[in-house]
Amino acid sequence: PPLSKDERKYLERLANEAGSMRQLELALPPEALARLRYSDKPSLGASGSVMAIAAVAACLFPMDQILFRNIRVPLPLAVAIFFATDLSGLFDESGTDHAGHIGGLLCGIAYVTAAWYSKRGSFRILHSMGTKGEIPIVYRYKQMFR
Repeated sequence: PPLSKDERKYLERLANEAGSMRQLELALPPEALARLRYSDKPSLGASGSVMAIAAVAACLFPMDQILFRNIRVPLPLAVAIFFATDLSGLFDESGTDHAGHIGGLLCGIAYVTAAWYSKRGSFRILHSMGTKGEIPIVYRYKQMFR
């Protein structure tokens, strides 16, 4: 991810105090150096939040389908395909923010899990779906593999 203004100011101050780039490299952990090297590649757009919404929809409505290249695909499978694409493209130089997509997916799953099992959660009305208290996607796949 790109460096924030505060991080840039901190690194500039640290570089001035260190005196040379070599001393700065010795003072910073490898993760910080990696972020510094790739800080000119910004993350832009709302695709991570779109992926979070897709993950929420796939978890709550696993029987829904989408039209993907003129083929009807179950929503959880479509999200899994996008996840696999992002996972495989995580280390390429395409400029796509694959890490943002994966982060959005994980946030969507975490949101559904937390909200579903919360006693005062926003999904209380969906508990009447007949899933015996389980998240619909979990319930559906347990039924398929019994």
